[in-house]
Amino acid sequence: ADLVRNRIYVLRVHGAGADASVSVSGGTWEEGASVGTTPAPGGLIDPAASSLPEGVTLNAAQDSVRVDSRGGEFRLAVRAEAGTEVEIEGLVRGVTASVEPAARSFEPVATVAVSAGRRLPGESRAYLYLNIVRDGVRLGRIALLFEPNPVQLSGGIVLDGEGNCDFGRYVDGELG
Repeated sequence: ADLVRNRIYVLRVHGAGADASVSVSGGTWEEGASVGTTPAPGGLIDPAASSLPEGVTLNAAQDSVRVDSRGGEFRLAVRAEAGTEVEIEGLVRGVTASVEPAARSFEPVATVAVSAGRRLPGESRAYLYLNIVRDGVRLGRIALLFEPNPVQLSGGIVLDGEGNCDFGRYVDGELG
């Protein structure tokens, strides 16, 4: 028998001892309700439930957050499938982030509290990632981009981790 697409086949297997036989009968295609699929987002930011101050912007796809060099404190409501968790990946100087799981099992799955200090001159662009995981498998990722300070230093000026310059070690005329 020829097998063709969009047909329903019934296989009947008959056997007695070492003898076996198979009969195949084909029917017509059964019409039923059509089904559609929609992609399940791996994780998005809910702008209505988030607290985004000036200088913190969300892209149109709602999967990336840009923080300007002035920093700030903000809260991100993460939407994802029930049963997923949010894990923070990365380390940025002056930035602390913590995940607070949602009290309910529906969207949003978590709130992420972020406190970002002012970026120092000379620091490069930095990233934190919010990984959306279930059973150890990453389903999605939200990127937090921390912009560099637009002030650039040149010459012999060196800042410590707090943004201070030890002028006591410089001799007149050496800074430029």
